[in-house]
Amino acid sequence: MRIKVSDLLNEFSLYTTSTSSTSTGVDILASNGTNTKTLTRTGFQDLDTSSLGSRYNGTSHVALFDGQIAEFIVYNEELNSASRRIVNNSLGAKYGLEVLNQDYQFGSTHGHSVIGIGREADGSNTTAQGQDSLIISSASDLDNGEYLFTGHDNSGYGTGGSVPIGVDQRWDQVWKSRTIGDVGTISIEFELGSNGLTIPTNYVLLIDTVDGDFSNGGTVSHTTGLTYNVVSNSISFTLVDLSDSAYFTLGAFAGDITSIKTGDWDDGSTWSCTCEPTSSDNVIIASPHTITVTANAEVSHLTLESGGSLSIDASDTLRTVSYTHLRAHETVLDL
Repeated sequence: MRIKVSDLLNEFSLYTTSTSSTSTGVDILASNGTNTKTLTRTGFQDLDTSSLGSRYNGTSHVALFDGQIAEFIVYNEELNSASRRIVNNSLGAKYGLEVLNQDYQFGSTHGHSVIGIGREADGSNTTAQGQDSLIISSASDLDNGEYLFTGHDNSGYGTGGSVPIGVDQRWDQVWKSRTIGDVGTISIEFELGSNGLTIPTNYVLLIDTVDGDFSNGGTVSHTTGLTYNVVSNSISFTLVDLSDSAYFTLGAFAGDITSIKTGDWDDGSTWSCTCEPTSSDNVIIASPHTITVTANAEVSHLTLESGGSLSIDASDTLRTVSYTHLRAHETVLDL
């Protein structure tokens, strides 16, 4: 709830109350976002009418609230302290307000649809979904006092953003993570809606730990646990390790398999597909990568980009089913 608490100062705050008891003489936790106080309930009124911004005494509204309310949330259960902390951070980022336990600190750039998972001694919140396409869950090592928050920059689902070698396109929208403690790995799911990029097997989770530019190094192409759910039309990944302040988004590999680093032909981490190319694949060796064939292999089409290198051990062969295309004079073919 966002409340204008002073016309003179024009200040706004988050105000929350919670209790798990229906008896009198019990504690009620109240907070204005920056301070928390424990109050005591002294009695009840039996009314069939609820009111917001005033007190209803059965016949009329009294003690009218003189201010502005932007949002009012009622839960049908008492939230545990971890859930309250997550909600406060989400609303703080949404409205640009200071809150207790100001964990999420990227509200000015990635303050949209802030969600989180976390745990405290009185309970936890282990799955989170906002009003965008993202769902986070299944933290492998979530302990008391540990949290993971995410929020996005509201750039939308166009595809004009920077991409690393081997990736054809990505959503413009980028999420940023904030970690408190070490929650381990998590699962991430993206609901595609009408914003699909490619065939299900070509999706990739892009994680950048430097500056949010996915084309200048520091980007991890994560495909572990890649699964497409036809019912929910969603793509999910497992064992995702999000460090503090990491940027991430959904991308799509190019139709061809492209080298993403120097390495051996039969090492899946060398390629954009995280697999070893086969006789049915079209392969591109990009600059400045050097690919070494250490065992007999086959490929459908092979393209060596300018500055790319291919080295084949003397006792091994690389058979191209269709053709090999060498681009420009800087290409090196070491046989």
